[in-house]
Amino acid sequence: MVLRRLRFVFLLLVLGLAFGARAAADAKVLRLALSDIAYLDPQQISDLYSTRIANVIFEGLYQFDYLATPARVVPNTAAAMPDITDGGRTWTIRVKPGIMFAADPAFKGKRRELVAEDYVYSIKRRLDPNLKRGGEPALTDLLVGARPVIDAAKKTGKLDFDAKIDGLQAIDRHTLRLKLTAVDYTILERLADLGTYAVAREAVEAAGADVVAKPVGTGPFRLREWKRGSKVVLEANPSYRPIAFPDSSDPALQPLVQAMKGRRLPALSRIEISIIEEQVPELLAFDQGGLDYVALGGSILTRLLDNGRLKPELARRDIAHYRYTIPALIYTYLNQDDPERAITHLAEAIHLDPAYSAAWKLYGKALAAAGRHADALAALDQGIATAQAKGDVQAAKEMQVFRKRALKALED
Repeated sequence: MVLRRLRFVFLLLVLGLAFGARAAADAKVLRLALSDIAYLDPQQISDLYSTRIANVIFEGLYQFDYLATPARVVPNTAAAMPDITDGGRTWTIRVKPGIMFAADPAFKGKRRELVAEDYVYSIKRRLDPNLKRGGEPALTDLLVGARPVIDAAKKTGKLDFDAKIDGLQAIDRHTLRLKLTAVDYTILERLADLGTYAVAREAVEAAGADVVAKPVGTGPFRLREWKRGSKVVLEANPSYRPIAFPDSSDPALQPLVQAMKGRRLPALSRIEISIIEEQVPELLAFDQGGLDYVALGGSILTRLLDNGRLKPELARRDIAHYRYTIPALIYTYLNQDDPERAITHLAEAIHLDPAYSAAWKLYGKALAAAGRHADALAALDQGIATAQAKGDVQAAKEMQVFRKRALKALED
């Protein structure tokens, strides 16, 4: 395994009038593309694209200030930063009063306020070993009294959400108290993470097995339509509170901060997301006016740039481009210079765990890299079936892309 620190350079193409005359005519509709999504349940999501959508439907106690350098955690639905006592082992958090969930039939026509008990329930769901993410052992051991409750849930196949956990309690309607078995300040980042975003117990229980497709949160948008493999439509949540654009002391950001002063947020009334798996059709949709922006990287940029600058014919169409970097840590498990060795190790991994979707994906890639395209097709077919059987939609989609490439190589 090789660990590399990379800075990916992406090109963002923006149609200049997207938020001008056309946006006004279309009631501030933003059109973009993502790969397919799997679930819209914050305690069960494991893929990037589902996370991106869920992040505007649900909310946590805290969030990351995206204008700060380095990034820092700030209150979201919490009224302030935690009150930390007992040498770092007791955290008391006040939830802002008056925050409402989006309307849902489970609330029987009444407005439903976000309360501290919602975070107790949501964090218990994060720990639940029977949900798709399999719980979180480290957090279970960190909360006083959680381990016996979770171990019992593992044995019975069902978590008792009414079971008391001393380290996770709502001490009044708007106050949450956490008691830790050890001092661990990374709990703050966990409270800003999707897995601890608030859900309403009655909405989850009313949805039953369909909870992954019936999201109900307190965020700025709610789900209007979802056609799997085709599109997702979000609409503004009328129950959402007005917010202000964040401030910043960074001089480079002052033009942006000043331009956004006094604007009511969120500004969009609708987000239309097309499910597009690869960059070429995404660029084509943008070129035909079907998308308002695209973020692209790699060899496709040669279609758009001359010597690092946007081609004149694109600039004349009032298209702007922005170059930005994404810091990332990449774990490389496949030795591209020795695919045969990788094949051996990946085959052993699959033998030990035939349901390991990621191993099937890398096994198929290694076989293709070794020129064994027929074997790659067979492996990827098995991997796709395995991923689909366990509900790993993203892995199945990725393997379908690799399968197309292997099939083309075999035909050539």
